[in-house]
Amino acid sequence: MSQIKIAIRPSELEDAEAIFAMVKESIETTYPVQGWCHSGYTLEDAKGWIEHSKAAREAGKEYHFVIYNSDSNRLIGTTSIIRVDQANQLAQTGYFIRESERGKGFAGKACLLTVEYAFRELKLHRLELLIATHNTNSMRVSEKIGAEREGLLKQRIYWDNGIFHDAYLYALIHSEGTKL
Repeated sequence: MSQIKIAIRPSELEDAEAIFAMVKESIETTYPVQGWCHSGYTLEDAKGWIEHSKAAREAGKEYHFVIYNSDSNRLIGTTSIIRVDQANQLAQTGYFIRESERGKGFAGKACLLTVEYAFRELKLHRLELLIATHNTNSMRVSEKIGAEREGLLKQRIYWDNGIFHDAYLYALIHSEGTKL
């Protein structure tokens, strides 16, 4: 596990080129588990994601962050809190780690930072992760941070390539074994 310190922060327009570079380096290994990361991804897509992120944060609907090395400021990935439902105090979370930084423990660290934000800042009680059944790496990360697998959701994830995928639902409950 890496000794590099990481942090999360909202994305800024100045991050667009770094986000684009992260996606382009990761397409071959990421596309099979995250349909948005495809060969046609452009710099304009990165800018659009940043603009969407800002608007969604201002509306209180979604919270997107970049994950970065707190010493060098190099972007390592992204993490998000989406489908925020304040009435029921729940949301979904997910993350993306660039190919060259995988296997170094950053996913778990970034997830814990995201969970901490969701529980402390947004006052959520439940955070869910939907993970395609073939994404074994994300299953391990979820279990490592204390999420519990609650069930199998048939054909739950639809990708723009026209294919539905089964997904496991994992959840963290604020009061149950959260590793904060």
